[in-house]
Amino acid sequence: MATYNIQISAHAQNPGGQTFKAPAGYAYKFFCASGEILDWDLSVSIYQVLNKGLIEEAEKMVVHTNTPGEEVVNFQLWDLGDPKYVSGSLLVGADTTLVSLEGFTQDKPCTLFELLASTIVALDADGPGHRFNIFFNACRA
Repeated sequence: MATYNIQISAHAQNPGGQTFKAPAGYAYKFFCASGEILDWDLSVSIYQVLNKGLIEEAEKMVVHTNTPGEEVVNFQLWDLGDPKYVSGSLLVGADTTLVSLEGFTQDKPCTLFELLASTIVALDADGPGHRFNIFFNACRA
């Protein structure tokens, strides 16, 4: 049984009413409250902390966590459009993409659920018993 700490780095918006239940073993960690826009400078700081693998420091910045059985908004995600930062999913402690959001736009986004499903395939982590901490470094507006 492995534990995966994953950063989601993207622009995001709430599509309104679209949710899914957090499965067993999953924790979704957010850095701003529901309905808020994450400050860019804070997002950059979070990105750097997570890239260094400083999970305890990142945990101090988390303002809300969804745990198994709770409803999670199925955010629409798209490319940051900034070559200094990965857009998509990446392991905490890394700065390379597991699944890229390159080419996704606000008009043609990817959903959080789709990105996570692709990330699990990229990690070859499908199946029971794994734990996932999803650090959502994006807006929740």
